[in-house]
Amino acid sequence: MPAVQANRSTIPCLKTAAAYPADERVLIKRRGGLIRICIQPRTSVCVLDERLVQSLTQNLLAHRDDPNATSIELDFAPPGGLVFAGADLGELARASNWGVRGACIFLGDTYRLIDLIRRYPKPVSCRMDGSFFGSAVGVAAAAEVRSATSRTSIQFPECGIGLSPDAAATWYLPRLRGFTGIWLALSGAALSGRDLLAAGFCQLMEADSPLPKSATGHLEDAPYHAIDHVLAVHGDEIERSFCYQHVNDILAALGEGSSWARSQRQCILARSPVASSVTLRQLGLGSIIDDYRVALRLEYRILTRLVCAPDFREGVKNHAHQRQRAPRWSPSKLSRVTPDTLAPFFAPLRDGELQFVE
Repeated sequence: MPAVQANRSTIPCLKTAAAYPADERVLIKRRGGLIRICIQPRTSVCVLDERLVQSLTQNLLAHRDDPNATSIELDFAPPGGLVFAGADLGELARASNWGVRGACIFLGDTYRLIDLIRRYPKPVSCRMDGSFFGSAVGVAAAAEVRSATSRTSIQFPECGIGLSPDAAATWYLPRLRGFTGIWLALSGAALSGRDLLAAGFCQLMEADSPLPKSATGHLEDAPYHAIDHVLAVHGDEIERSFCYQHVNDILAALGEGSSWARSQRQCILARSPVASSVTLRQLGLGSIIDDYRVALRLEYRILTRLVCAPDFREGVKNHAHQRQRAPRWSPSKLSRVTPDTLAPFFAPLRDGELQFVE
């Protein structure tokens, strides 16, 4: 598959704050030297869109040189929890149809936000309560310390829409314990509750906040279902099955395992063969990369090409139809994914690599 190149030479590294109005989903609270950047959406679902990326970036920059600010807390734990849905698929799909430039801007700004959090000169922590998907996980993962509740879960649906995990997943997923990150990326399964501590994703557990009440005074149904102890039961099987360098070898190992392992095999088979193969190679490279920015640049290469590939448009179409039909992946089988298919996604960009703001 030929690599699709976008003209990145005119893409700005960072928009000014004036380019975006204030985001009402972001609230700033101060307690002594602690600055809390709180996500407080009006609905139970929050999407990581360009406006939110810019708002988080500008607030972090505003407090970076404030001598009275000693630490930052990213508070992604509104009362009752949150569904933090990652990138806006519709926005990303529209951008990819408009010459890719918009998609490149969004991806680049997201990576620069993550790099800013990672290299922030003051301690940054993150409180997580609810369900976190895709790039939303990456924003939280950039914090030095992360806390979870029993309701917290992380999930990576990307291979099911023709993409690979982004937002620094290349760096942190291979570093979870026992090939857990490979399992999460390929299967789309959720990791929840205390399993987040067992895998090394979170360092602290907090008590659950009360569920919010509706206008009638009744407790609202939580839009997420955290189930932990998966690693205690299936951790050894995950480690045995997901240690291979080729997806077909992983599928073969799962096919010889328990009923749970066979169910994971079916999940992988339903996803994009190209995206799954790209993901496994991406995370394999991530496990040996020792520079965070190198991992982000590699991921930027991959994602700016995957959004131009036919499987992404097919995945978005399938998602829009609420998965009422089986997606028509191209190619449709893993056996047809060759090294020549994968190579263009990893090749250097002709128009320049991802740039960071110092």
